[in-house]
Amino acid sequence: FVESGGTLVLLGARISDLPGDALVLGAADARWFRLQAARISRCRWPLVGGAHHFAQPLGQGHVWRDNARDEIGVGGEIAVEAFLANQPEGVRYALREDLLIVRGGRLALGMAAPLLLDGEIRVEGDLEMPAGLSLEAAEGGLITVLGGGTFRAAGAPQAPVRIGAAEGARWSGVVAEAGATLELASLIVARAGDPAVRFDGAFGEVIELGVEEALGVALALGGGGTLTDLDITGSAGGIDISGGAGTILGTLEGAPVNFEPTDLCAGWD
Repeated sequence: FVESGGTLVLLGARISDLPGDALVLGAADARWFRLQAARISRCRWPLVGGAHHFAQPLGQGHVWRDNARDEIGVGGEIAVEAFLANQPEGVRYALREDLLIVRGGRLALGMAAPLLLDGEIRVEGDLEMPAGLSLEAAEGGLITVLGGGTFRAAGAPQAPVRIGAAEGARWSGVVAEAGATLELASLIVARAGDPAVRFDGAFGEVIELGVEEALGVALALGGGGTLTDLDITGSAGGIDISGGAGTILGTLEGAPVNFEPTDLCAGWD
């Protein structure tokens, strides 16, 4: 357990058979300097800390096996600038508890940051994902952008941001509450819940949103905006619109657009 002001240096260690976590960065200002070739087994988590503790990749050669979880556990509040770095092959992050980015906090992910989205990320501050990022989501995975929060997905046509569950699995998708700011380009949401993507209020301009294999409704809109190059494929449901006015340009494969109330149709192109 690394306390306030402490620094962890660990080279070639072997840790096993602990009832709790093996390595814990237990204070906001706890640090690690070198972590390399640690063999950790039969513990709860091999390494846990706040997202801000992992702005640099660990060293090579870790073997984490037969623990309750074999990932870096992150979670809790982010009230500062935090960056989740890429990691060596075989090392990835997971949420040991839900993660809240508070107002004034910011979480940015590296282009190959190996985060398993198996809990909720709640955004009151800023969440940023770069072009080419691909995240695996699992049961319980959810991104909720609260009023005043900002979600930036800076994808590109040849390098989209992709968040999706493995074949046969589902997660809960992306929710933007009224008052949230969305700066989304080339974002793909795959195998998410019902609805897969929900915008409760005005959403500005969203470019190249893709929804693949949604469990139910692919996209629920409660406010107005412009969706350009929307692509919904393989989904059980289509688009449900319950408010606002705007423009939708794109492709909807085999599912309807529903307006409730029906006179909202006049405000949408």
